[in-house]
Amino acid sequence: MNRRLFLRSSLQGATLFALPTLTGCAVDRADDGEWTSVTSPPLEVEFDPGPYSVDDRWLVFDDDGIAFALDPEEHTVYSVDDAGKASEHFANDGLMPDDLNHPSDGVVGPDGHLYLLDRGNFRVQVLDGDGRVVRTFGERELIGPTDLALHAGSVYVCDAVGHKVVRYSQAGDVQQTFTRAADGEFNGPRSVAIDLDGDVHVLDAGHSLVVVLAADGRVIGSYGGYGDEPGAFLMPTSVACNRKGRSFVSDMASGYVSVFEGTGAFLGRFRPRDASGHVVTPERVTVLADDTLHISTGGHAAFSEG
Repeated sequence: MNRRLFLRSSLQGATLFALPTLTGCAVDRADDGEWTSVTSPPLEVEFDPGPYSVDDRWLVFDDDGIAFALDPEEHTVYSVDDAGKASEHFANDGLMPDDLNHPSDGVVGPDGHLYLLDRGNFRVQVLDGDGRVVRTFGERELIGPTDLALHAGSVYVCDAVGHKVVRYSQAGDVQQTFTRAADGEFNGPRSVAIDLDGDVHVLDAGHSLVVVLAADGRVIGSYGGYGDEPGAFLMPTSVACNRKGRSFVSDMASGYVSVFEGTGAFLGRFRPRDASGHVVTPERVTVLADDTLHISTGGHAAFSEG
């Protein structure tokens, strides 16, 4: 099976894409220090007309589940309804001022708008519920955006090429620019997440570290570092924070998802497996509204803490 694609089956002339979920419910450690896991039911998204396929790294969630599916190569955003049916929401070739060019991340804001990382155009586009462009921002500051997060009225954007994280208001005004890492400057920050206290966790990929910043930009902690021992990373790709004070880091090279607490206490790590027990590579972690940890592998994985 090609785990980068949805599995296809016929459904009334449309195409049903059922993503096989991975085992995994990261719970409190057992007495032997191991993290345990359970299997979640398959996720299904129906595209009509079909056939069509997307990669689960490009799913966008809201409080009710999957809200959008992105196709970076086709410069297209699909909205997904409560029944799991996807329809074209916004599409173009990336050549006109409002066009998309490799949309690669998105967050649904409290206003119901989709804050979309328009990576190829080095900006954020804000779309309303009908797919209309409300505003764009970031064109003057961003040169290599890779990730974004929303928190308390602010939009945080990682710029790996610019070696910085820019904090915008939801209206698109620059509020702050973070460049300071644990020891010197950022080197290719790739992912950003905000914890329950409002502290900013920045995955500084070039240093194989997650740097924790206070709201005023002060470095208040860090965790990770290069290596294959527990608590270290070989090729970290994303960071996510839940409402229990824990953070999760995916590492494509080691195959582990590492779990930390607060500003850096290492709790443990695990290798995600599919329903057949096969180890799969974690590419991205996302915490959902119910604290479920979604682990993207180019297929689909849903993990939740007990």
